This record gives sequence, structure tokens and C-alpha cells, in this order.
Amino acid sequence: MGKPDIAKFACDPVAFFRSLRISTAYGPRCFGDIAADFQLEFLAAVAPSLLAVARNERPPISRYWAEMTKGSGKDTLAGMLFAWLLIFSQSAADCFCGAADAQQASEVKKIIKDILRQNSWLSEILEVYNFDVRNRRTESKLTILACSGERRHGTRPTCTLINEAVHIMEAEGREFFETLCDNQTKVGSGLLLVLTNAGHLGSWQYRFREMARESSSRWHFTKYDKRPPWISEADLEDRRDQTFPSRFARLWLGRWVHSSGDSAIDPDLIEDSVCQTEGMTGLEESWSFYGGCDLSTSKNLTTIVVLGQNQEGTLRLADVVSWKPSKHSKIDFTAVEEELVRLHDQFRFVKLFIDDHEAQGIAQRLHGQAMPVEIIRSTGSNLPEMAGIVLERFRLGLMELFAHEGLLRDLHELKLQDKGSFIRLASPQSAKHGHGDYASSFILAALAAHRHPRSSFFRDDESPVLLIPGGRTQEIFRNGSTYREHREMWELS
Repeated sequence: MGKPDIAKFACDPVAFFRSLRISTAYGPRCFGDIAADFQLEFLAAVAPSLLAVARNERPPISRYWAEMTKGSGKDTLAGMLFAWLLIFSQSAADCFCGAADAQQASEVKKIIKDILRQNSWLSEILEVYNFDVRNRRTESKLTILACSGERRHGTRPTCTLINEAVHIMEAEGREFFETLCDNQTKVGSGLLLVLTNAGHLGSWQYRFREMARESSSRWHFTKYDKRPPWISEADLEDRRDQTFPSRFARLWLGRWVHSSGDSAIDPDLIEDSVCQTEGMTGLEESWSFYGGCDLSTSKNLTTIVVLGQNQEGTLRLADVVSWKPSKHSKIDFTAVEEELVRLHDQFRFVKLFIDDHEAQGIAQRLHGQAMPVEIIRSTGSNLPEMAGIVLERFRLGLMELFAHEGLLRDLHELKLQDKGSFIRLASPQSAKHGHGDYASSFILAALAAHRHPRSSFFRDDESPVLLIPGGRTQEIFRNGSTYREHREMWELS
């Protein structure tokens, strides 16, 4: 690229956007050479308002709702818009980019960082920090905000962008969204942009979207519901086969769907899995056992679920135990602890997973009694793994249940919740039935079985011939005339 035409870019944002080199799967390319028509049309629509805001004037349109399918380059468009405004604003611009979580909110910052790397002249003007992007000369700044962070009620922003609004799901998410909108409304010469996928019918995001769509005098509404040209039909068909129909329709076809369409498990699969008349004793051959425990003292049920797993990967419901708090007393964790010890004596858990809520004390005491216990936290890495394990076992017919009313109800009520950066299973809160407490313990036990697979200590055709002594030992098996090393390792008692 030759010397940038700064004077032209200052009065023609689209020329600036077209000139930028951006990273692609085929190496750096000039955006103007590869941009899709719908991207250029959106940028051209925003450009007059962007120019007005940079001059501290009231923009012709101050609010934009852009709804695009997944992979359409929303973060790239946002990064270019902010880069232009931070460079060419005639006063110190105070910009904000908000999203459901820190990871999603930081995507625009990553795009700007890449733009600076591909366009070296910009890196002399803009600098990227941990939570913001700044103009070295004018003090214009873009601040990255997550729903879980501070609300910034007193700010007077030059420009606010809300990224992936439909993924701001928690109860406080709407307050976060509205706070950003309230702050922008205070500034007559400011600009509000919402870039998002399609979401769920009936949600507060859908009601806001409909208001924007119907208010053509105050909002510019853009909808792109096609396959981005750089995503192949074959890749899209792979996604259609691998994900839920409602999720595919929402993300890749741009359709707003009913939230009930995201029921996690097909009801027929749940009913088909009820093929046992009772639980297990722990004496069954070729089965190993795993526990899951969801603790609560006063608000919800405390539950324990025991699952057996065989060599084929089938999970069978072995036992379910629960405690319900009364109006005047909390659940006695001593009784829960005693029951866990009893169940371990009966089933000899390979692993017991306990939800991290109020679990530290009981987990330490159980560990002191040689129980194979582990606290599992509800993190962005654990939650999608839990969802994948449970959904896959049901889909493959590797689940065998007996008719436990509470567990079956919880499984039917599980929803697939899209958090933007990951998927999780979620349960509705019910004053009568709690918060999916049986399902929570069930999912923990399934996770334990997945992470620590062992059908039995010995297979029918194997016998242990050697134990290597030490703090940790390896078990060696003889199978016919050959030896193999067992993959599992454990402490000698």
C-alpha cells in the first residue's frame, strides 16, 4: 500500500474502510477487494452519521440495528468503524463496546489489533491496551465492557456498540443493555449501534428489535439472512447436521425462533431411555460407578445421583437420593455426608463430582476418608463439555434410566442455552421443583464417567500379574500370551 490519503479518509469513511488490509484465510487482503455487498452497504449507511459524530454534530440517524448471520464479519465491521472514529474524531471521542462476557467484548479489540498489524501507519496513531484502545495524540478511547463488569451509569459516550445483543442472557443482562442505551441517549451528537445474530421470539431482545425495525425515522434497520459468500455450502451443511435445528436456523439462516425449540434433549429419547424397573446394587459385573452431588442448604434440593458405566459407554441410573429444606430449617450436610459415605461403600465410586456451591467443607472431609471426590466449577470449559456428554449419550442410545419422577422432569425441562462463546445446559427455576437439582447431579455423574472411564478393575479374560510399588502404581494385565499396560493410574491405599 502506498502513502495513505489522510485528507480523503477524514471526509470519506468508506474509502478508509476499503483501503484497509485485513487478515483472511488466504493471507492479508485489501478489504475493498474482498468485501461483500451487504458489508459495504452497511458501512455506507453508517458513514454519514459517523462523519457527523466526528465533528461533534447531531447525526442524521443516531441508532443502527444490524442483524447478520454467523460468520458475516460483524466484529470486523465494528473494528473498522471504531478505528476510523478514534483516528478522525475532532475531539476526544469516548467510545464503548459492550457484550455478554469479556471474551465476546474483546473480539472487537482483537480485530483492531490485527488491523494495526496489517496497516502499520495506523499503529503510529492507535495503541491497544488490556481493556481499551487509545489514540496516542487526541486521547480518543474505546473501552471494552462486559455484562458482568461495572455499569458506568454516569458516562456520556460518543459512540456505543452492543455486540451480539441476543447472547446477553442473564437477568442483569437487560439492565446492562439498557444502561448502555440510556447513556447514549444523553448525548445528542452520539451514535448507538447494535450488531447481533437472530435470537428468540418473545425475548426482551426481540421486543427491542421490533421497536427498532418499526421506527424507521429513528432507527436504521439492516438484516442479512443469507450464507456469507466465504462460507461454503458443504461447511454449512456440516453445521446443519451437527447442531440443533433451532440453533442452526437462528445463527445461520437469520431466523428468530421460539425458545422452546432449544429444549436440550428430544423427549422421545428420554422416554426411550426408561428401560429399567429399578436401580443397581453395586454388585453388577462389568460396571463401574460414579457419583454426582448438587448441594444446597436452604433454597433448593440437595441431590445425589449415581450412574453405572459399562465397557460400551452405556450409562445406567443406579440410585437417586435427595433432601428438601423446610421453611424453618436448612438441610443438614452431616446427613448428606453420611449418605455419600454409605453410597461409596455400596458402589465404590471411581469418582464423585460435587458442584462447587458450598462444597469445600464437605469435600475436604470426604477426601480425608479416602473418597475419590472432586469439586467441579461451572466454568466456560466445563459447561459445554457437560452438555456435549449428556446430549451425545442420549442421541446414541447409551442411556438407561428407571422411572424417577424428579429426574425425568428435570431432564425434560433442560434447555440448551447459548452463551455466545459456549453452549450450556440450563434449568428453569421453579418454586415447587427447585432449579433442576436432579439434572445437575445427573450431569455431574455423567461428566465423572466420561473423564474417568473404567468398566471394571479386571476384564473377564485378564488377571493382574504385576503391581509396580510406589506412591502411584501402574497396573499391568496379561491377556493370553501378551501384556498390556492399563491406562488408569491410582493411589495405593
